[in-house]
Amino acid sequence: MISLYTTPIHPLVTVDEMVEALAVQNNLNAASQTKILNLARKAILSGELNSRDPQTTARITDLSKATPLVIPQDFNTWVANTGMTLKLPAIIPKRVRVKKPAVQTNNWRLRVQGEATKHMLALRKTGSNPTVLSILKDIHTWCVQNNVKTPRGIVPSQGYIRTHALGGRYWSPPP
Repeated sequence: MISLYTTPIHPLVTVDEMVEALAVQNNLNAASQTKILNLARKAILSGELNSRDPQTTARITDLSKATPLVIPQDFNTWVANTGMTLKLPAIIPKRVRVKKPAVQTNNWRLRVQGEATKHMLALRKTGSNPTVLSILKDIHTWCVQNNVKTPRGIVPSQGYIRTHALGGRYWSPPP
């Protein structure tokens, strides 16, 4: 079973943050910090220091469309390989909550079904045993408030929702 809280394998940090941490750790002045930052950017452009994609952590070659993000261990290795005798900043990976991506759609049925699922689960947490018929009024009200309309531009009525979105062949209540 995968936990919602995971320690990232490769926590990505901007190059600027890494250089700033290095400067603080070694009490460097602003000129030295700028010089190291410029060296790091040149190293990224030359391929000496890999910039990573925030979604996949894959190496990015086209930096014109991305902020340079690096793995702290890669940055520390690069600093050590340049011959600089500096104390390296220790970046400890933080546990992060992995969120499910929010799906956005204009499909009115999917929006109604998603809201119905959330509504039923919330009611079950309170100890209720909701049915499709018992939530129709709330779902219709939600459609009016959120401007959910059918392809013909009509806010669906309770009966229309029951038949065309929450009917047995389209949707079944969550377990």
